[in-house]
Amino acid sequence: MYTKKLIKKIEALYDVDQRSIRLYRLGKLSGLVLEKINLGHTAILKKIIAKHGFSFKNSTSEKAYASAFLITQHSDDLGFMERVRRIFSGSSGAQINKSDLGYLIDRIKVLKGLPQVYGTQYKKTRAGKITFFDIKDIKNLDKRRKKLGMETLNEYRKNLVQ
Repeated sequence: MYTKKLIKKIEALYDVDQRSIRLYRLGKLSGLVLEKINLGHTAILKKIIAKHGFSFKNSTSEKAYASAFLITQHSDDLGFMERVRRIFSGSSGAQINKSDLGYLIDRIKVLKGLPQVYGTQYKKTRAGKITFFDIKDIKNLDKRRKKLGMETLNEYRKNLVQ
């Protein structure tokens, strides 16, 4: 069971995660330090999930859920990511944001060197140019995105540039 104290702990990880990414993007935090932060957060989240289950929206808070999702998404532990993907696959909209399942599936695919399914993963150059990793069956991409409540790829791309 999630206590208020545990929920606050998970929510605090969100703040550290987002601050660390901002500092990294500004060149004020090295990739190595960011990786260590992500590893530490992943270890904490694994312990919490093992004891209490995943931090769903309807059992904790929106922020605790977002934190648990982002920690999973920023992890490079494929086994852990696959376990969370299976949890998400059997979850309802009251528990998760369905679009997050798409992001997680794509992150796993890209880390495995496979084409992504929902077109969520990209590289951004210093000049701001966005290049998406390979996408499977691009003709039907927006249909797949719509099923998870995601915007079209063009809308997503426009939002990334802003």
